[in-house]
Amino acid sequence: MVLLGVKTGNLSKIASPDGRGTGSGSDRRNAAAATSIKQFLDAATDTSIVSVHVIGQVRNAAAIARAVGFPVVGYSVIVENGTARHAIKCHGDAQAEAKRGQIAVTRDDLARLPQLLGEFDTAEAAETTKQGIPQVRLTKRMQSICYELYAEVKPKAKQLVFKTMLKRRDRGDVPS
Repeated sequence: MVLLGVKTGNLSKIASPDGRGTGSGSDRRNAAAATSIKQFLDAATDTSIVSVHVIGQVRNAAAIARAVGFPVVGYSVIVENGTARHAIKCHGDAQAEAKRGQIAVTRDDLARLPQLLGEFDTAEAAETTKQGIPQVRLTKRMQSICYELYAEVKPKAKQLVFKTMLKRRDRGDVPS
């Protein structure tokens, strides 16, 4: 099994087609990161290779630390190709998700991962995995949608690893 490391480029040089900067610094960083994630997803279809996309460093480490009970400063935020495929395969069917009261996850939603993982509204501890790895549930309300993301918190590797995403219409409450 091969492990590929893919890192985002210099996000400070993003510009519109006419050469001028677009939006705020945060908007430019999120747009560049979204493009990078889309390129990663295009290459993530090969199931014989485990590839990893490094989004960057955990941005709101204090909130995640409060949720899991230990510091996460300096942790990398990563997405593996298998978990990206899982999110689409298991949560991307509109009819199946409607039966669950949810909305199907799309590639465009996965392209928002840098923003969703970096600018979340709430963080709380989620159920520990069977392997004993702590998890965190992050929620983000955006454009009348409530995104619910789950990530493993791996202290030895110093990583926050995206696992899956759910999506609902924002009803004004925190998803349960």
